Amino acid sequence: MISKKVYCGKEQRATLTRKLRAWRVETSGRVLFTNGCFDPLRAKHVRFFELAIERCKGQTPTCLIVAVNDDASEARLKGPGRPFLALRERMEVLAGLECVDYVIDFTENTPTEIIREIRPNVLIKGGDYTATQVAGHTLVDGVLIIPTEAAWSRPSRPLSMEELLVDSISRALRGMRDQGALYGKKEE
Repeated sequence: MISKKVYCGKEQRATLTRKLRAWRVETSGRVLFTNGCFDPLRAKHVRFFELAIERCKGQTPTCLIVAVNDDASEARLKGPGRPFLALRERMEVLAGLECVDYVIDFTENTPTEIIREIRPNVLIKGGDYTATQVAGHTLVDGVLIIPTEAAWSRPSRPLSMEELLVDSISRALRGMRDQGALYGKKEE
């Protein structure tokens, strides 16, 4: 397993690309890649990462790269009031997960440019995508779609304590952000 690191910007991404090439030669390992905002990071994301690794592992070592939308791209994709947490904080939390090997940022709405550079073997997305909808699907060996439990994105049942807690934290973060407590004083 290669060590966990956070890589920001194109220069550091080039360094990671070189490390991954060397790791592949040394281990014949497979590079797995997923992306998203992860704002806030939830238990469902961790389960998703772990399940993806489990399904791809086999006889070959795996390396999981998580690409994170920067603050501007998250705001474009998710709308006003986002992100809740700054990019660096989201990246550090992801890097702290045992199942994540590398965390990188990207500024575009999709990670196609990074996929082209890094050349992962497998792209991983949740069940709300089809393989052909996944950005960069033509650049890799395969796409793994992890079935998304209905409760993960649109609860049709009472929420668990964990989900209620995450929902409460999200509301609190919105309130703090709106009052200027997350990023300094709110401009008038």
